[in-house]
Amino acid sequence: MIAVDSPVLVELLSNGPQADAVEAILRQSLVGGRVVVCGATLAEVCASLRGGAEVLEALEEMGVHFNPMEAKSALRAGEMHRRHRQRSG
Repeated sequence: MIAVDSPVLVELLSNGPQADAVEAILRQSLVGGRVVVCGATLAEVCASLRGGAEVLEALEEMGVHFNPMEAKSALRAGEMHRRHRQRSG
């Protein structure tokens, strides 16, 4: 399973300067397995671009699935992000 973050999807859905590269990588990822987004990513894409129904429809057309995150996973991701920021300065 591969999780995609909001900047990647915003770039693709807004046809940004790197949209072609993002699309190529997304296609490769889909061949390798399931591609998902979590709730926070879904909310960020919706806030950045379009209404919720349009975002879900676009993701479904691309083959990207919504995968809700369990609290334990979200907390671990937050802790990892905090440690990364501390090391990076």
